[in-house]
Amino acid sequence: MKLIFTLSVITLFISNQLTGSEKPGDLESLLKKYENSYALHKATPKPVPGEENFTEKLRVWANNLRLAQDEAKKLLPELLQQWILLKDNNPIAKKYQKTISEVIQFLRKGKEHVVPFIWPSLVDKKMTAEKAGALVILLQPDARTRMNDRSALNGLPTESWGWATQAAHSLALLRKGQKEDALKELKALKTKVSINYKKNPDGSLDYGPEAGNHRYRSYLDYIQLCEVIYAYHFALSGNPKKADAQVQKAIKMDGSISSEVKLIIDQIKRTNNKKDSLN
Repeated sequence: MKLIFTLSVITLFISNQLTGSEKPGDLESLLKKYENSYALHKATPKPVPGEENFTEKLRVWANNLRLAQDEAKKLLPELLQQWILLKDNNPIAKKYQKTISEVIQFLRKGKEHVVPFIWPSLVDKKMTAEKAGALVILLQPDARTRMNDRSALNGLPTESWGWATQAAHSLALLRKGQKEDALKELKALKTKVSINYKKNPDGSLDYGPEAGNHRYRSYLDYIQLCEVIYAYHFALSGNPKKADAQVQKAIKMDGSISSEVKLIIDQIKRTNNKKDSLN
């Protein structure tokens, strides 16, 4: 994987285009750290069982991989935020988009939990349809997810695989303007989660300590998330009353809301207020 950007040129260009809190700050440093750690990871071959000093070589390889992944996760949210501030036809935005694509693919290949780093940008009011379209491609559910979709159509419980990515993919489709595709994706996810929830109401997912505050998620959390994405669809379709009713329905499902749900609710409020001001 080759990173296509010139650090000094990109950072200088952005600094000249943005002001105040919108300047990239430590972006150049983050880019350099990721580029260096990724190069080190790629230069470290994965050892083969049985070769000399296998245990030590495996430790070094694993450490270098983890370092590159950690730097990627530090870079991604900052890069996304700077990317959505730029106009779609800006050449630097195109270079940012290529780097974002490479970073997300690298993390997903390593089964890393990437959605929490993408979500804030995905619901940001400055996200354009064209940029959302780029995320639609990057968040495409994998074959394992589609297999579970088919199993759920027969009413069978499935493994809780790829739920966060599928929810984000649905939201990206909405932001792109592909409402029918978004609802189809959302229906597939909600069907799976609902079947699992009915079978085990106390069921939950553990994304591991590296997921931080997003580590533990209950089945009910995901049903609530689906309901709020439906509400956002109503808001975008010019039906604020139905959107508000859907939000209230989702909130009543559980005593609390996740950070993802809160971000969508905030965006629904902005969307409804904007449409009200136009009437």
